[in-house]
Amino acid sequence: MDKILIVEDNPDSAEVLRDILVKEGYYCDIAATGKEAVLMVSTSRYSLILLDVMLPDISGFSLLEKFKAEAFTSMVPVILLTALDDTKSRIKGYNLGCSDFVSKPYNHFELIARVNNHIRLKNTLEDLEDTNNVLYTLAATIEAKDPYTRGHSQRVGKFSYLLAKELGWKESECVKIERAGLLHDIGKIGVPDYILTKPGKLTDEEFEVMKTHPVLSAQICKSLSRLRDVIPMIKHHHERIDGNGYPDRLAGENLPLGARIMAVVDAWDAMTSDRAYRKKMPEGKVFEILSSGAGSQWDRKIVEKFLKVKKNLF
Repeated sequence: MDKILIVEDNPDSAEVLRDILVKEGYYCDIAATGKEAVLMVSTSRYSLILLDVMLPDISGFSLLEKFKAEAFTSMVPVILLTALDDTKSRIKGYNLGCSDFVSKPYNHFELIARVNNHIRLKNTLEDLEDTNNVLYTLAATIEAKDPYTRGHSQRVGKFSYLLAKELGWKESECVKIERAGLLHDIGKIGVPDYILTKPGKLTDEEFEVMKTHPVLSAQICKSLSRLRDVIPMIKHHHERIDGNGYPDRLAGENLPLGARIMAVVDAWDAMTSDRAYRKKMPEGKVFEILSSGAGSQWDRKIVEKFLKVKKNLF
């Protein structure tokens, strides 16, 4: 039976949560403070943590950060419980590693759906021993959310592999970047559908939410030990060579080479595909955009190599 830890200082709210989850077949423990929660996770194994943002002794964000820093809880999905409905709080939670938010007062059906989904994903990752099956399963969950990106992750993986090979990478390293490409957008599972499929330009707040997906992708992939080497590529595929990208504004040689390769391939595939907000661009136009951005947005040498071999490879 999956076990859930409820970290909630309001006893009535905690009991309501426990009653709901017990009826669904879950076993639940309750911690009223951050101190109690830290003690309980050190002595019990949990499938999921429901964490109130407002606690009497420590903020939920600080406790979340602590959970993600500890080896025995870093892979446990954490859903933040909050009455806060501002974008900044949600972005902060996602960047610290939370899996989801549930707003107070709770919608019974939404709560159960989110708990079930995250426990199911965690159990799937633990049960599947074949890494390739895990990769394709995770990638498929994203493409089910956004039909405009169907096939995008597979193409980014395949083309990154081919480009890395042209750049002289060893076969084992090429396989790693292919896996990174396949999973680079998995964090979009935490981005609301209305943002992913919005037909027009995103607002500044919506774009800030969208920008959390590389961090979420890296957090999810931490649960697969054989993917540790590719996490930097996944996390930094939206950085720019001039340091004006995200999430960490890395620049130049500080930006992982694999992320620089993926950034070019990702941009190419995005611009040559239909999206909710625009039709695909002609290849000639995309060539011009990549060439003009070489040295500022993208690594010049990688762009030049990509454009040189693109017709023969893809």
